[in-house]
Amino acid sequence: MRASVVLSLALALAVAACSRPPEQRTYKLQGQVQSLDVPRKLVTVKHEEIVGFMPAMTMPYDVADAKALDGLAPGDLINSKLVIFSNGARLVDIQKVGSAPLEKPAGVPDPPTASSGFELLKPGEAVPDTKFLDQDGKARHFGGFKGTPVVVTFIYTRCPLPTFCPLMDRHFATLQKTLKTDPALRNVHLVSVSFDPTTDTPAVLKKHAMTLDADPPLPGWPGVGDAI
Repeated sequence: MRASVVLSLALALAVAACSRPPEQRTYKLQGQVQSLDVPRKLVTVKHEEIVGFMPAMTMPYDVADAKALDGLAPGDLINSKLVIFSNGARLVDIQKVGSAPLEKPAGVPDPPTASSGFELLKPGEAVPDTKFLDQDGKARHFGGFKGTPVVVTFIYTRCPLPTFCPLMDRHFATLQKTLKTDPALRNVHLVSVSFDPTTDTPAVLKKHAMTLDADPPLPGWPGVGDAI
């Protein structure tokens, strides 16, 4: 009888734990719609600082239902709530409060066209031998990886959204473990490139790499670097 009672109690606790809603955090978000991707339920918003969470940013955000985007257009000013949960984030309660012309960032040229001589790299094309600073403040060139497989991702260390940079970091941490256990993959390099060099100084990047247990020595995960 005692065992039966204990088992019933354990099952009751398990059911109660499963029925709890996932932990969530909610923040106010105010900004301007930059673009919409209704089929993918995405809206890109240039928003103000989210106090206590992240600086002003232009980011794509998920919505639970495409209908939440009905009536919205690029240029619309919105108030909404950003809900952060364990493995994602989404906008809810989106309210249009006005409209304004989209601003073109100062100093940013028009998007390049094929006729401009600048095109996105195609599969199989060589990566330009760009120079970067690594987490030790040393200059690195992509040409230094010639002849070995390289996996590259782009991050910034202050990104708080779990489905963006932190997700890329977790993927690389998992890859690093696989590379260590497979001799055939020992010469693969993992490179994280920051696109926020003002904040992500070599010292910041080195601390970030240590937090992720990245292997600084080659071969392995040569920390994180920012473009010069």
